[in-house]
Amino acid sequence: MPHHAQLPLWDEKSSEQKLEAMREMIDDLYGAVYENARKAILKNLADATKVFSDEKEVRDMATMRELVTQYPNILSPNCEIGHITGSALVCDSNYRVLLHHHKNLKRWIQFGGHVDFEMDIADVALREASEETGLNDLRHHPHTKNPKPIDFDIHTIPANKNRPEHLHLDIRYMLITNEPHNLNPPEGESQDFLWADYRNILNPSDPDDATLLDPALLRLIAKCGERFIKATAYTY
Repeated sequence: MPHHAQLPLWDEKSSEQKLEAMREMIDDLYGAVYENARKAILKNLADATKVFSDEKEVRDMATMRELVTQYPNILSPNCEIGHITGSALVCDSNYRVLLHHHKNLKRWIQFGGHVDFEMDIADVALREASEETGLNDLRHHPHTKNPKPIDFDIHTIPANKNRPEHLHLDIRYMLITNEPHNLNPPEGESQDFLWADYRNILNPSDPDDATLLDPALLRLIAKCGERFIKATAYTY
């Protein structure tokens, strides 16, 4: 609900009062712009609570609900505490998943990134994965008009010289390609990729290999593996 104008009038307000009034007006604008998007995220979170997951994801989902409710600008990178991101695990019909080595984080991860004025996080995940891989045929799995996220994760991004430490509230999807051979990342994106059978990732011959991936990524891979099993009759 937008805030009513308050006395004193603008020209008579102190600097502190003007700053607070501007914050309220900005929150009103973000609240209006992102209202439906935030409602959709909360609906997806509510639906996902019906599915059992590990303790970290349950905690992350509860925190995500709190922050989405509390911060009208939670979809924007200028939200200081953190912001929504969209990511996806790219898979092919041979039970393989695609990872890339992140240049800054120095680890193998799925594809994803920030919201660029989109209102649907599924669109964010698809756009980011398409941009980072050069794969033009990516589509959500299952292929529906309203793709549902498969996983939720919150992780901390360290501070650097320009940005404070903040949270990424990551909403995750599963994408399918029929043309894995067309992998063609543009200049400026990671060029270090790995295609691997999801079963080999979850059950490595060398147990130490499992420590190379974040536990939340292993959870995402396992969930996509479950979808592979359920979709044995699916035509890719």
